[in-house]
Amino acid sequence: MMIQIKLIPETACLMFKLNGELINHKFYNKFEFEEMEKEQFTQDAQEMVHSFLKTHISDMLDYYREHDYFDSNHIETLMQLVEYTEHEIGKLINKFHYINTRIADNGGAPVLKQILQLL
Repeated sequence: MMIQIKLIPETACLMFKLNGELINHKFYNKFEFEEMEKEQFTQDAQEMVHSFLKTHISDMLDYYREHDYFDSNHIETLMQLVEYTEHEIGKLINKFHYINTRIADNGGAPVLKQILQLL
């Protein structure tokens, strides 16, 4: 699994890709793009990640309800997103992973619900 968030100055586009598949993108006004602060791009990238996380965690919970376990690929993707989230959400994702792998197989659903509330 590979997550890529890339800013392309030539097209004034911010892209969020997962395994080479475009998940989200944002185009900017080319004239305003050159004057924008880096913090704005960081904030926009974080909003993209949050949007994806909401969907991803909801999908994980749905999968868990249907199969009574978490898919390992979903967990792997979630863990890769830790570095793109703010500290509190990252801590909860790590807590979910710890519970799921060390305490109870396929445990941690309440922590995922708590992450959704923060998003």
